Amino acid sequence: MDTFFNLTLKEVNFLRWFALHCARARFVFKGDDDVFVHTGNLLELIDFKAQEAGGARSLFVGDTISKAIPIRNRESKYYIPRELFDQPYPPYVGGGGFLMSSELARRLLLASEALELYPIDDVFLGMCLQRLRVAPELHPGFRTFGISKRKVSPMNNDPCFFRSLIVVHRLGAQELLRMWRLVHNRDLACAKRALL
Repeated sequence: MDTFFNLTLKEVNFLRWFALHCARARFVFKGDDDVFVHTGNLLELIDFKAQEAGGARSLFVGDTISKAIPIRNRESKYYIPRELFDQPYPPYVGGGGFLMSSELARRLLLASEALELYPIDDVFLGMCLQRLRVAPELHPGFRTFGISKRKVSPMNNDPCFFRSLIVVHRLGAQELLRMWRLVHNRDLACAKRALL
């Protein structure tokens, strides 16, 4: 049966599949099926990171969450009993979408095999990163918790705001279409493109 708690196992199996079948890839983007990805900005970020010193060998970038603690509410799908984990989580990236180097993906597979599986896949990857002594990088272009829908939000007042994003999670079908149209509107002149 496919459940929320199988996501960690899927993550490990993805890393295993990637190691076996994608030997020549330099980067991996992992995203949920309900996210908007501005591929042009993603490619710009990859190009920028590839030119950095060290070739981004330990790159893991996305919407980083730090100092989170396990949820103790039994009604939550993220519920974790104290007996399972009783300390703050290591920094991790929201799983709606993130970018990592292929070299780090292979090292994450090795780290995942040395750790006991944890029921929350995003946190488990954070645990693997911690074992490798790699800190995930926060990037403002990754919005895995969606974007504000308040009337004063840039989403409502500045269409160029969309053009600077890379990943947006939690948009409905109509919002995805609206975002696609805004990002690809050739008549819209914006000052800058991606948030590198």
